[in-house]
Amino acid sequence: VEVVANGTTVIETLTNNELGTITTNNNVTLGATTDSALVNTGLITLNGTTSLVGTVSGTGKMTMNDTVNLSGVVQTEQEVTLSQDAELNITGVMNFNESDVWSGEVTLTSGSLNYADITSNGLLYAVNGELTIQSGILNIALTSYIKDAVTLTIEEAGTLAIAGGEVDFNTGDNWTGMVTLSSGTMTYNDLTSNGVF
Repeated sequence: VEVVANGTTVIETLTNNELGTITTNNNVTLGATTDSALVNTGLITLNGTTSLVGTVSGTGKMTMNDTVNLSGVVQTEQEVTLSQDAELNITGVMNFNESDVWSGEVTLTSGSLNYADITSNGLLYAVNGELTIQSGILNIALTSYIKDAVTLTIEEAGTLAIAGGEVDFNTGDNWTGMVTLSSGTMTYNDLTSNGVF
């Protein structure tokens, strides 16, 4: 089964697109509300501007090639590729893990970004919300930043590597893992404790 969505289209729910493909081309909304179940065991390709409102679960693959506005949830079992020229704007919940590829740009303005064991990552602009480094190394390089309004958690198996970017630590953050600073800027203010530096 193949579904191609063009123009202003809303796909409210998805029961199971096993071995099927869904391709969005512009101004497409996946899920009517965050309670909308989108069970993906096939392939979803997001081209053009897409609003991802529902909760995506299942063991399928999702490729983001353009602007994706995420106010819903992408569960950990989804295999996600954020392409080089793609932009992911998070106000919902995004889970990146070892099966995912993050080459593009991520902006966190609210909601949550959970990061675990990715080989490498693209740019990150974290303005607000919750950022959790569960394991692996999250690189903050070039123009990337984590502002002080972000609740930053670096778990024991996690590492934050600052290499040209900017990170602000403050009272609400929880740092039990490791932080490295090779270049860039780190501001440390009113933390009650910290992990390895």
